[in-house]
Amino acid sequence: MAQYSSQKVWHRNVLRATQLLSFKNEHRRNTIFTKKAEKIYDQLYHRFDFDTSPFGYDIPYITWRKGKINRTIVSHAKKGKLLDNGGGYGFLNHFLDDPSYDYYNLDCSLEMLKYDKSNRRVLGWGEALPFKNESFETVVSGDVLEHVQDKLIYLQEAHRVLKRGGIFILNTPRTGWRRSYVRSAWFWIPLLSDFYSHVKKKAQKETPSPPVPDVPSDEVWLRKQLEALGYEIVVQSRTDNHLFVFTHAFWRRVADAFIDPGKYGHCAFFVCRKG
Repeated sequence: MAQYSSQKVWHRNVLRATQLLSFKNEHRRNTIFTKKAEKIYDQLYHRFDFDTSPFGYDIPYITWRKGKINRTIVSHAKKGKLLDNGGGYGFLNHFLDDPSYDYYNLDCSLEMLKYDKSNRRVLGWGEALPFKNESFETVVSGDVLEHVQDKLIYLQEAHRVLKRGGIFILNTPRTGWRRSYVRSAWFWIPLLSDFYSHVKKKAQKETPSPPVPDVPSDEVWLRKQLEALGYEIVVQSRTDNHLFVFTHAFWRRVADAFIDPGKYGHCAFFVCRKG
């Protein structure tokens, strides 16, 4: 595993960025709860070396799977200040090859942020963003909403810090993906996914994962919440055509050739403009 400076140095550097941008936020969560939750996420992500095996996967697989999503995200992002809201180890920043993007990465896990090499790493929570109103041209939420404690507050906070005319980009697992496979040649994919999850949980009985939320969202519900906030929905589609347990290059080629993400995609994808 990669070696880093002491945890205290990382903690101090990240918090310094937070303090420069912080202000009184009506949604700020209870400090004791926040510290406990941060510890849970750090325990989870400490299991992985994100330089060599992000989330336990090899680099080619992650680059294929997340790379497609990130390129789609960047294609809709506005130039200027961009907040990666729950950006983890900063993988999105690798796809922002235009210097006119001013990248900010906020995450609740110091264990994740230490892998990010960008200049603006912020230790914080999506439900209590330490930024002033209308601070960003673009806010990105890439596979984060399913893990937050309060989805509505998270969405409200993203809306608050987005400038008028700014773009909010949301990618998150959807509840109906299994139904998309019914009566298709790929009906066995969700069955295999369920079987694999069962086996994995059984194998991890002695060392269970920390209790982190992982709740997909209904696409209709999501659209209603976004419109209720006053967004104009510019794009609504789906992403992520991975085949779960099949991570080999052969199966990645099969997915790209036969699994249409617009129909079978595991995630709901929204591009929204703030009025």
